[in-house]
Amino acid sequence: MLSVIRKYSGSWLIKAMLIAVAITFFSGWAMIGYFRRGGFKSGEFAAIVNGERIPTDRLEKSYQNLEDRFRQRMGEQFSEELAQRLHLKQQALNFLINRELILGEVERLHLQVTDEEIRDSLAQFPAFRDSDGKFSPSRYQQVLGFQRMTAEEFESNEKIALQISKFEHFIKDSVRITDQEVYSDFVRQNERAKIQYLKIGPEEGSRRAKVTQADVGKYYQGHLQDFQNPSRRRIAYISLDPASFTNQVKGVTDPAQIEDKSNRLAFETAQKLQKDIQGNEKLSSLARRSNLPVKETGLIAVGDQIEGSGELTGRVFALNPNEISPVISAGGKYYLAQVTEVSAPQPKPLAAVSAEIEGKLKIEKGKSETLTLATEALAAVAGAKNLERAARRFNLPLKTTDFFSRGSNSIPDLGNAPDIVESAFLLSKEKPIGEKVFPQDSNYYIIALVERQTAERDKYLKEKNDIRDKLLGMKQDIAFQGYIMNLREQADLKINFELLGEPNPADQHQPAKLPTPPPNQGK
Repeated sequence: MLSVIRKYSGSWLIKAMLIAVAITFFSGWAMIGYFRRGGFKSGEFAAIVNGERIPTDRLEKSYQNLEDRFRQRMGEQFSEELAQRLHLKQQALNFLINRELILGEVERLHLQVTDEEIRDSLAQFPAFRDSDGKFSPSRYQQVLGFQRMTAEEFESNEKIALQISKFEHFIKDSVRITDQEVYSDFVRQNERAKIQYLKIGPEEGSRRAKVTQADVGKYYQGHLQDFQNPSRRRIAYISLDPASFTNQVKGVTDPAQIEDKSNRLAFETAQKLQKDIQGNEKLSSLARRSNLPVKETGLIAVGDQIEGSGELTGRVFALNPNEISPVISAGGKYYLAQVTEVSAPQPKPLAAVSAEIEGKLKIEKGKSETLTLATEALAAVAGAKNLERAARRFNLPLKTTDFFSRGSNSIPDLGNAPDIVESAFLLSKEKPIGEKVFPQDSNYYIIALVERQTAERDKYLKEKNDIRDKLLGMKQDIAFQGYIMNLREQADLKINFELLGEPNPADQHQPAKLPTPPPNQGK
């Protein structure tokens, strides 16, 4: 599932759906409906988790629940193809595996759920309330009957949902956020900097690159296969124009009928010629026996035209040498054609490709020259307090950014540049010049600090509680997911990949182990 999330992480819709489904699974397990479609053989198992089998019918229910939720939220955008691309069946099985692992931990940690807690939980379902907003036993039975579930089944599932919820709270309640973490996050989002930068791009490197005729000649000799004129062919062909058959049409005066019959006569004549071919004879011989003119092209390439038709040329070029074609219809005429001569590809003259090669070499040499230029420019500003001197000396553009925050990883005009952002906040008035050259999108950058704005203490005091809540929630989610991943790593887990139609990811990267919290001493 993690690989699917990474693959489609660029889509906000998929992100939202996966989050919504995950939340619904863990908080709404009791409402899973019965899955009635086929697709698995009875008696098979989907997985074995620490000795506990997950039967296929349970996977079918989980998969149907997941698919239905996607359909409800995405409407017509959801399709079977999308379900396959997202590996929804594997996601459904992952949920069931995680569920078994959690229930094993629930038992180990002695996390109990009382009958009173189950009753209180049932009372919270809006579907079970009457018009006065109170829990209605008759309404409860009515809804369960519609779902084709007994009260015992539903309450057993609800008990499991409450156990899972208790386990989740048990893990998350152990997470703490320090004041230093809160303040550090505030500083990351609110401390801002403005920098100057020299941009050294490939165009500067290419201007410095020197390419000699000897370089061009050497490249030409080493890459002759890249500078070949294409193979050419000489084509002989017989052309049958329906217009020349109109005088053979008798007893018809309607122009459309005359055109139709003339076309048929031309086609039938071409078919008869094709059938009269004797062995490996040449088309010219066939034309003489049939008292028809034969035409011949010069040596032509595949992109050239015969009688104004590129389609005809393309079909003829598919023939083997001396092979006579079947009847070809092109441009309103019918043809029989034969390749009579094939010329081998020939190297283009050096003079014809010299400019092209010089351009290639300038680009290649320009890459190394760009880095050399950037290194020279950095050395020129060593010990200085600004970049102006280097900009004038090397004729480089000098620009100043708008303010950006430490936590953004993005700089105006430069885009996503985490290395430059991190280094910018290490600079100071005493040491304003970056100590290295930064590669970024085929360019190199030298930076200098212009101004730095510190985070305001008063603003921190106003926002720290909100920041703490946000960080705590994030840290709790990471701790919970990490715990589950650690359980999976330690589990005796067997998955029926053949049943899933998925490859066995035996070499898949495994997450690092996370510490297991101590067992709960209470209930």
